[in-house]
Amino acid sequence: MAYWIPEIQKLIIDQITKTPQLRTILQTRVYSKELAVVKSPKFPCLSFEIDPVTLLTNICDARLKLWIWNNSSNSRDLIYDAYIEFVKKFDNQRFTVDKKHFIFQRRMEPVELYDQVLDADYISAIWSIRGVINE
Repeated sequence: MAYWIPEIQKLIIDQITKTPQLRTILQTRVYSKELAVVKSPKFPCLSFEIDPVTLLTNICDARLKLWIWNNSSNSRDLIYDAYIEFVKKFDNQRFTVDKKHFIFQRRMEPVELYDQVLDADYISAIWSIRGVINE
């Protein structure tokens, strides 16, 4: 699964930047790592991290940790709008990269939080990704 992570990262970023509603809100501010390690992040933005869970011969499972951020001087509605559009695009959807098929599913309802260091509101959610190789 670990060797699939770059493909999944690229898939997520490509789908977000190709979806007009998400592109309108986030533009290209999509980071495939925790926001704490991004130098000078711009808001609103989406960050995510993929953790491999299991790897069998042709099947893999991973956990997708997702955060949608906005600095508190802007409207909080933007983070909800972006999350709703993310759900529309990804929830229970199948994506194919080469012969690999990925299905995204929500596992936890989003939780709204506030980061004092970044002075930013954000939504945190957990998703699962199942990958299958069809040879």
